[in-house]
Amino acid sequence: MSRCRPSAAGVGSTISRAHGNQKIYALDTWHALAASSTLMPGNPGKEATVDKDRIGDIEGRLALLGLTLPAPPTPEGNYVPWVRTGSLLFVGGNVGSLNGAAPAHTGRLGAEVSVAQGYEMARRCALNHLAVIKAALGALDRVARVVKLTGWISVAAGFFDMPDVLNGESDLLVELWGERGRHARAAIGVAALSRNAAVETEIVVQVTSDAEAGRP
Repeated sequence: MSRCRPSAAGVGSTISRAHGNQKIYALDTWHALAASSTLMPGNPGKEATVDKDRIGDIEGRLALLGLTLPAPPTPEGNYVPWVRTGSLLFVGGNVGSLNGAAPAHTGRLGAEVSVAQGYEMARRCALNHLAVIKAALGALDRVARVVKLTGWISVAAGFFDMPDVLNGESDLLVELWGERGRHARAAIGVAALSRNAAVETEIVVQVTSDAEAGRP
């Protein structure tokens, strides 16, 4: 078993565990969650450091992971960042560029980009999606469940571990929403992405009704 220990910031940190020919990349957040008596009721004597009444449960969990929301990405073409129809919110794709900066890793998985780096970029895509969802709904707590995640991974010939890369976003969604964060998914290998990005993802979530949210 080989390990890549998470950084203090938590972005892109992974654990790699081999199960036969399958590699599973998951976030090592147990200790961060265990530090919160709010999230871990059986942990007396520990004080949570996040004011969840002020920022909401989901953002509180995000903060406990050492993560903050970036600014919502600005569309770079003739489209809008999100569309809501009924109880579904469709959030457009992004390539993991945080706060308008260039992507941290570019190129193809299996060539210029490692699986760990691709996982990090998928995780960054997730943070951008969370920022857009909050801008659209006013609070991440209005997400009733995550419905569908689609990811495109730029790959070199012979690379087939696209699911391991997309776990970078999937793992974070499950850590934040638990079972409500588990989703249908497609991980697709492609020859190239815009801006030479390694990963692009888009997401669909179900939204609580305005009445449930206490809105007129």
